Amino acid sequence: MRSAGLNYTTHRLVIGVDTLDYLNRRMSHQRRSAEPLPALIILDLRLPGADGRDLLREIKRNPQLGHIPVIVMSDSATPAMVNECYEAGANSVIRKRFQFVEHVEALKKTLEYWLSIAALPEPRIHHAARSA
Repeated sequence: MRSAGLNYTTHRLVIGVDTLDYLNRRMSHQRRSAEPLPALIILDLRLPGADGRDLLREIKRNPQLGHIPVIVMSDSATPAMVNECYEAGANSVIRKRFQFVEHVEALKKTLEYWLSIAALPEPRIHHAARSA
C-alpha cells in the first residue's frame, strides 16, 4: 500500500482462519495480545479457506471485535450480495475496480474517509476469554 501512496500501518492476512486467529490473538498471534485491535478491517469476500461473509458475521458477533468497522470489497457486488453483507454487519461495501489505478484511488478515498474523517471508537486491547 505504501507504493500506492497510502501511509497506514497494515496487517495483510490472506486466509480466513488466520484472520480470526489474528483478531482474537490466538495461535501464532498471541504475542500481539498487548497491541490494540485494528481501527478498520478491509475484507475481501474471496479469501482462501473461508467465505468472507461468514468471516464478517464472526467478527460482528464477537463482543471484542464487533465495534470495528468492516469494509467489504468484492468484484461481484450483486444487489443480493450487497444486501447480505449489510445485513451481516458490513459498514460499507466497495466494488473492486479492475484497473489498478482506479482500485488504488477507490482505496485511498475509502481509507481517507474512515481513518481521517469518520469518528471511530477508541482502539481497544483484545481481552481473551478466561476459563473458570
